[in-house]
Amino acid sequence: MRGGGLFGDHLLSQDGSLLFVSNVDAVVAYATSTGEQVARLQHAARVTAVSLHPCDSLLLFSGSSDGRITLWDLSTGAPVRLWHVGSPIESLAVSQAGDTAYISSHWRLRQAGRLFAYDLGSSVAKTASGRAKVSQARRLVASASGQVLATIDRHTALVWTADKFPKAPLALTHTKPLTCAALSAKGDALAVGDATGRILLWRGVHAALLARASGQEVDDMDQPAAEQLRARATVHWHAEPVCCMAFSPDDAYLLSGGHEGVLVIWDLHMLAAHFALFS
Repeated sequence: MRGGGLFGDHLLSQDGSLLFVSNVDAVVAYATSTGEQVARLQHAARVTAVSLHPCDSLLLFSGSSDGRITLWDLSTGAPVRLWHVGSPIESLAVSQAGDTAYISSHWRLRQAGRLFAYDLGSSVAKTASGRAKVSQARRLVASASGQVLATIDRHTALVWTADKFPKAPLALTHTKPLTCAALSAKGDALAVGDATGRILLWRGVHAALLARASGQEVDDMDQPAAEQLRARATVHWHAEPVCCMAFSPDDAYLLSGGHEGVLVIWDLHMLAAHFALFS
């Protein structure tokens, strides 16, 4: 697959037949069966994020460095609606109802980042949710269920239920700088990669978030749930920083890619590397 520039954010269509990739100032669609380019959605600025509409497989959201969210009709290749959120977008996720965008954006000439929820119906930031400052705008990941969101900030993974974003995250800390994150389909498990090539896996994340919403902290949760959250697993295969990860749809496997050019498939039941594919 050739794009004539650097590839960025990417995702597969629901049926797996198309791969959408941000490619400088456009979203490019490729047929997965042939690798051929089948569509190009041109933007006025660098495209930083792509997300399919949860309720309509023919609609796609894109975010760009000029602070715009664009909704595209994939059947015509034409923009349907445009929103301006006021700051350069680094990453976005969309609620299951398709009415809210969860945004990670740059702030103060990219010296810091901001997290906020944006109401796509009224075209305003959700003031009740507020805005949260982070040291740097990084990629937001969402569970397939749409119930859990996560990002990384230096040595810490930040996790929320979607209705609480971006206030009072569950903060899971590590001794090394974190490089990427992934959530399981239901948001029960969180995986983060670090700069040394290690991967950390926390289970019981969604249960911990629900307990906090009811006024409990981790120490007050029932013992099995609290112990499951604390007992993170660590696996190590990559020789260089982990750059991307994804859970399989059934959450049985975790795929991780490293800067050394190796894709590792982890069996999460055995916590062992199942395959290593070299590029």
